[in-house]
Amino acid sequence: EDQAQTVFDLEDESPVFNPILSSAFDRVYTYLRGGFRFSQNTQNTRWVLGLQVQDSDLDGRILDPEIETDPIAAGFTHVLPQADLRLQLSDGKNLNFRYNTSTREPTMSQFQPFANNTDPLNVYIGNPDLEPEYRHRWNAEYRTFDQFSFVNFFTYASFNLTTNQISDSRVVDQQGRQIFTPVNAGSAWSVSGGANYGRPIRPIGARISLDYRVTYARDASFVNEAENESRRWQNAFNLRVDNRNKNVFDVEAGVGIAINDVDYSLNQELNQNYLNGSLFAEGSYFLGTWTFNSDVNFQGYDEDVFGPNLNVTMWNASITKLIMDNKAEIQLGAYDLLNQNQGVTVLNTASFNRTERTQTIGRHLMLQFVYHLGNRSGRGRGFGGGARELRRR
Repeated sequence: EDQAQTVFDLEDESPVFNPILSSAFDRVYTYLRGGFRFSQNTQNTRWVLGLQVQDSDLDGRILDPEIETDPIAAGFTHVLPQADLRLQLSDGKNLNFRYNTSTREPTMSQFQPFANNTDPLNVYIGNPDLEPEYRHRWNAEYRTFDQFSFVNFFTYASFNLTTNQISDSRVVDQQGRQIFTPVNAGSAWSVSGGANYGRPIRPIGARISLDYRVTYARDASFVNEAENESRRWQNAFNLRVDNRNKNVFDVEAGVGIAINDVDYSLNQELNQNYLNGSLFAEGSYFLGTWTFNSDVNFQGYDEDVFGPNLNVTMWNASITKLIMDNKAEIQLGAYDLLNQNQGVTVLNTASFNRTERTQTIGRHLMLQFVYHLGNRSGRGRGFGGGARELRRR
């Protein structure tokens, strides 16, 4: 892959090429991987053991005839083991264990030795001495489903470890200008777990699902050559209820709560504890080849952290008609009927917390035509409904 950055200065309202700030770089990444895998299947057990050896080479060069530099080259050899064990404990009950490894090579912008000063207050300089990250992943899960009572239970735990983690090193001067450089920051790790329980509520013809997830992550970055360690906790709870007989109606509603705790070792004034909540409801009515759909989603943010007037309620509605022997559908939808979409994104990283607001379209109508390839035909489910139906299956 190659990348070119051409910079022009504006002089007398005319662009003038700036050769000092312009740059071009070429990177070639090649690897050779070989190994073996051994597996065995029995009536109640399946296990796999594998091992691969990967030899990779990174080569880069500056594409500028006026600059004479030696090629940037680096070679790496990694051993990549994997293991997989599946135990069928009984009908509807199984236990799985997985372990695998992988590498992640530096990206083009991380590898090229140029200063990107598109934003003079935030200059980014690549690092040609970067080494690939090496990742370990452990996962265990237990599933059970009773085909007579339709009660299901699922629980899992996972652990991820990254060595030679590629992280940013920031240098901040007294005027607040920052220079970012990617470095290998040592190790980062995260652990997560969760459980899901679902069962029918027969007197009202519904099904209830409870979900809990917990995540703890630790990684680090550098600020003025000092290590800044971040520790992030999140606990998330979700409750969903939907009807079981979906021949005429498909109705579901739910609530979610996420409790977040973010700590930093260098500047504890940036530590945050906040709670975000969400509510949703969706309903579809099927009348022959017609489908009427409406959904409402509310996302609430902690005002003490993110300020007031950030909560968003999204209301969408659509009408869908199947045509051409149910192989195609035409849909008229109304998006963001309350005109509240703010395009909000909340991000917590190893070195900062950021809340982004993106300019969005807002309230609008959309007319869609969908043709289904193959013999399968589907019902229109409104905005994103097809994806939700696929996930349920």
